[in-house]
Amino acid sequence: MKNTELDEIRKQEISKLKRLKLPESFSKTIKNAAFQFSGQVPELESAYGAYLVGQLYGWRVLRIVHGSATYNKYEKILGIKFTDVCPDRGVLSHRNKGLRFADSIQSFWKVATGKTKIGKQALQVDEGLDLPKIPD
Repeated sequence: MKNTELDEIRKQEISKLKRLKLPESFSKTIKNAAFQFSGQVPELESAYGAYLVGQLYGWRVLRIVHGSATYNKYEKILGIKFTDVCPDRGVLSHRNKGLRFADSIQSFWKVATGKTKIGKQALQVDEGLDLPKIPD
């Protein structure tokens, strides 16, 4: 991609992120999970991170980047279903190579369940699309 195309993509992403509002239930879910949680703090922290990433990228990206056991563990820790509290595709979902691959073969669940192997690179976010800090 040319720099002008990347600049336009960045502007669009910044605009979408500025308008993004986390659901009111987000804070309540985080607090309830902390109160109810029993276990290693890094697991709780990872579940929090997955929830936030789910808000930005969507539950489909979470489903691709996490195995079923981890995905389900995070839902249990948070007391939620990602499909109920995260968008299908978030404002940044187009940046995930794994989701783009699933779209290209028109088989999300084959990729999400590991029936079609895509390699570790597909779990990453595109390089070269690093966003500057979002201005206020």
